[in-house]
Amino acid sequence: GEVVGLNGPWVLDQSDFSYAAAVHSSADRVAFSLLGPKVFRLALFKLFPAPKRIAELPLGSYEHDVEALAFSADGALLASGTRSGNVELFAANDGSRLASFQSSEPVVSLAFDAEKKWLCLGGAQGRLTLLSLPGLELAIEAKFSDDEVRAVAFSRDGLLYAGGWNKQIVAYDLTREDPLSLSPRRRFDFPWFVNDFTLDAEGRTMGVAFSEQKAQRTPELHR
Repeated sequence: GEVVGLNGPWVLDQSDFSYAAAVHSSADRVAFSLLGPKVFRLALFKLFPAPKRIAELPLGSYEHDVEALAFSADGALLASGTRSGNVELFAANDGSRLASFQSSEPVVSLAFDAEKKWLCLGGAQGRLTLLSLPGLELAIEAKFSDDEVRAVAFSRDGLLYAGGWNKQIVAYDLTREDPLSLSPRRRFDFPWFVNDFTLDAEGRTMGVAFSEQKAQRTPELHR
């Protein structure tokens, strides 16, 4: 719609470095990870009608960066992933912990599918891991590359997109037969490293953050 005004900036927290952020598509919820003296913390805020802190939770040792946060499409769930491989699922209304999973490699990206059946993990060693919801049970693992999967996303029609330091973004079909499998449908090749991307719901428009060198710290893209 037409833009009718712009509010002044809100400072939600300035106590320490923030490593990852997630904004729900309605812009009503925001979550970010903070580096504390001994542990990483998860801060969860409701933004309207005025910013209100919903929860602040420990996520693990400061030695393992928390680089992956994601909301489900309906805003009910929030997931976090760390370089220790730990993945946690939270209720976005109050921050209560619902489930956890320990990956065999560092987790650097996360995405929910639109129907809230799956959570996809992107690993630092190039693996895609699909977990079933709500219990975070392992469903399937597949090799994407030999390097970091910097971003993952689902389109509304169920395609899974993955991109990373192999300078590619690949769209996969998730076949529903037993056993489940990921089948590549489209591949986009680039001359630069892919550090992040965002996808519209229909899978027709993509915004990509590139770099000429591998960059663990890159501006995140949100739609």
